[in-house]
Amino acid sequence: MSSDDATRFVKVEFSRFKAFKRFSLSLRHFNILVGPNNAGKSTVLAAFRILAAGMRRAYNRKSYVINGPMGMGPTHGYQIDLRSISVAEENLFYNYDDSESATVNSRSQIQMN
Repeated sequence: MSSDDATRFVKVEFSRFKAFKRFSLSLRHFNILVGPNNAGKSTVLAAFRILAAGMRRAYNRKSYVINGPMGMGPTHGYQIDLRSISVAEENLFYNYDDSESATVNSRSQIQMN
């Protein structure tokens, strides 16, 4: 993959993340978030900040074995330090219930130039 190649998210799935118990968002080349106050626009943007940090880490490091969410067991992935991202950590979990994991999963597509 060259530096001219681009990765873009084509789908984002939320589970117990902030205001979303379960929600998925399909994306196109150009997207606009609109909605009334408290609809989740900032939540979607917070998820993209976390995903972008994960992508930066993926470009620079090899993945390692981590425990997957919701009893998924071992999988390959990256630990993201949320303190380095502009995301309010105190309310990452749906209904403030941190007894279960909150997850943001993405599917991406690499556009080769």
